Amino acid sequence: AELLERAGFQTVLSKNMEVMVWHKLAINAVINPLTAILRVSNGELLKSSWTRSLMQDLYQEVLLLASDQGISLPEGLWETILQVCQATSSNHSSMLQDVEAGRLTEIDYMNGRLVQMAKDVGLELPANNMVHKLIKAIEK
Repeated sequence: AELLERAGFQTVLSKNMEVMVWHKLAINAVINPLTAILRVSNGELLKSSWTRSLMQDLYQEVLLLASDQGISLPEGLWETILQVCQATSSNHSSMLQDVEAGRLTEIDYMNGRLVQMAKDVGLELPANNMVHKLIKAIEK
């Protein structure tokens, strides 16, 4: 960590990498598919109650699955997602960039994987399932 920080990278040490991975997955699974479907920057998601509602639907489903998997995500994760949108407000997500360039996206490894994991344990994630299908329909 010291070496990375001296090189200019921000680092976080954790003894619970599984929670860290789920944390990152939750942020990306909420923001990226919506920016790609709606063709908007990250910050645009915050400007409408409709997009915030879609974000909340995706987020609640991630929490449901994480809980089922025994993963306790941080209490302030929703606020973190909103802060990420704000801090990166002019950014175009990697998924949006892939869609605009006609490339395959990482949707199968994010929302698609969440949907499959849920199905494996008898849960349904309708919002995540829908964004997965929409991105697959958009992909060339």
